[in-house]
Amino acid sequence: MVPQQHLILSWVLSNLNYDKRRDRIVATICGIIPDIDGLGVIVDKILGDGTYNYYFLWHHKAGHNILVLLVIGIITYFLCERRILPVFVGTIAFLTHIFFDLIGSGGPDGSIWPMWPLWPFSQYEISISWQWSLNDWKNTLITAIFIVIMIIIAGKKRRSCLEVFSRRFDRFCISAVESIFKRKRT
Repeated sequence: MVPQQHLILSWVLSNLNYDKRRDRIVATICGIIPDIDGLGVIVDKILGDGTYNYYFLWHHKAGHNILVLLVIGIITYFLCERRILPVFVGTIAFLTHIFFDLIGSGGPDGSIWPMWPLWPFSQYEISISWQWSLNDWKNTLITAIFIVIMIIIAGKKRRSCLEVFSRRFDRFCISAVESIFKRKRT
């Protein structure tokens, strides 16, 4: 899955029991943070000489491991007012990210993309032979389902995953969606 999909999925998970925006944001970030190791793509674009391929060297390795999970769990513990529940939900969001990357991040050519869950302590890698590609219909379906759930949450609680970035932008978008639905009713 791509980071935008992980954002929506993690935000939906963070809404299961949270009324506090900070707890939702931190739990959502826990589900996105593994993709920090994908920033190698930016280095690759800047260097552009093809000498190194940082994205393929580090993605699914540097951020998709137990050490990162431990660090973000500790940070979540200290950032959130409700200490244990945000750590639990953040851990679930992180592990959900890992799960969906494991099953749905294969290459379009059928290549399998492994993960190194014990890195940097071990080079042990995990992969599954039936991993589907990143652009597979299954990822699209999963995303569509979570977008529908996000819209339901937005309608009931008047918030969206955009709250992670800005309250103002979130309110603007919610107001715009509400005005569209109000016009259709009249």
